Amino acid sequence: MAFATASRTSQLFTTAATSYTVTLPAVNSGDLILLFANVRLGAAVAPSGYTQIATVRVIGYTSNTIFAKLADGTETNAVITNASSSVCIAITYIVSGWGGTIATDIDSVAADGNGSASASMSVTSGWGADDNLVLSFIGAGDDSQTFTEFPSGFSNTFQAQTDTGQNASVEVASCENEVTTDTATISGYTIESFESYGQIALIIKPGSSGGGATGPNTPINPSVTNLLATSARLNWEQG
Repeated sequence: MAFATASRTSQLFTTAATSYTVTLPAVNSGDLILLFANVRLGAAVAPSGYTQIATVRVIGYTSNTIFAKLADGTETNAVITNASSSVCIAITYIVSGWGGTIATDIDSVAADGNGSASASMSVTSGWGADDNLVLSFIGAGDDSQTFTEFPSGFSNTFQAQTDTGQNASVEVASCENEVTTDTATISGYTIESFESYGQIALIIKPGSSGGGATGPNTPINPSVTNLLATSARLNWEQG
């Protein structure tokens, strides 16, 4: 069994614009590219070739969206657009060793709210218990605030702020966890002061090299069966 693995980069766009060119790290064919975009005004639109898999919005304060693409190994950047001119923060995750199909191997949940602490949420996989990777994201808007607490049990925490002024900034945070159950609970984030926020969680299936039970009901590879039969015959002939 083996969990999918993820690496993260980020990019700040502190000048209001309607287009954001996100520079991607090196990718291999079959990797999963995840783009999380938080804009203060308007809403992020998927780059060419990407699929929107989750979005949550508090109009006038923050809009958070995740886009996904199965990499062919040639990707170097992605252009996110927006009908409104806005600052933006983008977080990129490159996930390897995952199931390989966007439609069936990623599940998500999203929620919005207001306050200095986000609500707890749970995300459930459609494929059941496995070595499941969980990624948690939050984007908030209004002022430029710091996240002071991350969900319990999560690691590889990250946060960034645009620092573009009161009533004109956005901030983001992300973290990850590994679970062997079908459901993961994200306890919530704490922000240093009242903000409007959108929170998204993903659960990602591992690749074929991981997951799945091995036991009496697991079929044996025919080549192994033949090898065992040949060995038994040779032992009988020599006995």
